[in-house]
Amino acid sequence: MFEEGYKVKPMSIKDIRKLTDMVRDFFKIDPKKPFPVLQFIENVVPEWVEGFTFAILDDDECEEGLFAGYYPVEKQLRCRLSVYQKAFDGDGASRGHLCHELGHIFLHRNQGAVLARGCVGSGQHAKYEDSEWQATTFERELLIPFSQLTPEMTIDDIAGIYETSTALAEVAYDRYHRTL
Repeated sequence: MFEEGYKVKPMSIKDIRKLTDMVRDFFKIDPKKPFPVLQFIENVVPEWVEGFTFAILDDDECEEGLFAGYYPVEKQLRCRLSVYQKAFDGDGASRGHLCHELGHIFLHRNQGAVLARGCVGSGQHAKYEDSEWQATTFERELLIPFSQLTPEMTIDDIAGIYETSTALAEVAYDRYHRTL
């Protein structure tokens, strides 16, 4: 189940996987190692997205339930201080929240809506044309490169190697094992 977002240009898992592989290749990020989410947001995105800003806000300044959000009109990624600190310390869920927002930047930055976990969608559409589903898929595929998974890997192995949450590692594990 996914939290419904806005209707966007359709993309399949394979399309998103290809994009995340290209990101790792282009920026020479080893697919056998954890994706450097904070370094990428702080150093690469500002060079790539003109006018981009990364705002780290006190938790009480953020909407309730909002961990991070990308605001395309302002070209700003806003993040709770607690999420930033946890991501800095290697917390998988917090790294995932930020990578999810990277997905919005890569996939939806020219679409003009507030794109954040917690936003309610605009109506009925297929999951492959849903902004939240796409960003969640981008998060998983960028953090856990599908091409690096092997049948011997456990959920804990995947979460440990790629510094992700167990929940995200479980989804990647299940998707991988469905292809065997």
